[in-house]
Amino acid sequence: MILLTLISSSEKKSVTVAECKKDLRLQHSIDDEYISGLIDAAYAYLGGVNGVLGGKVLDTESWQYKTLQPSSIAILPLTPAQELTSMSYYDLDNSVQQIDISDYTLYSDEDCAYIEPNPNISWPAMFDRIDALTINFVAGFTSTPDNLNKAIRFIVAHWFENRTVTSDRPVNEIPMAAESLINISRKGWVSA
Repeated sequence: MILLTLISSSEKKSVTVAECKKDLRLQHSIDDEYISGLIDAAYAYLGGVNGVLGGKVLDTESWQYKTLQPSSIAILPLTPAQELTSMSYYDLDNSVQQIDISDYTLYSDEDCAYIEPNPNISWPAMFDRIDALTINFVAGFTSTPDNLNKAIRFIVAHWFENRTVTSDRPVNEIPMAAESLINISRKGWVSA
């Protein structure tokens, strides 16, 4: 069970309505709100906890993660992690205590993120509960990779042009070009 909460997200996305309208060769603003919704849906399809990229966050977002007491490292469920903002825990009396984050180091890349105590520091003793440790952190690419921006634009164009299934033959949910661009950034995937 993952106790993960989105605290805030960037209002500015790396893919804009104007870019998508250019791809679609649209000059009017009638569908701007609809296209904006498709962009949000494409971001949800790719990124975050349930996205096909396996926990990668596309643009900067603040998250809160609650977990059991770690034995050595605390693995974060989202990558890439940019910054550790605060940590707290339930002590053995089941009271909330703050942790000095300067005593811990955040390690992160595109596929893995974890927190480790600095040398001569250990995790404090925690009450045995599923949310013993609370970690507040910022995750997301500082600059979303071009392949993912292009994939989002392909997906938006596909969904815009194919609003409903109108065939009795199998229909691809997203274009093959978008799938190929997405596969470049999937966690644990090796291309042939």
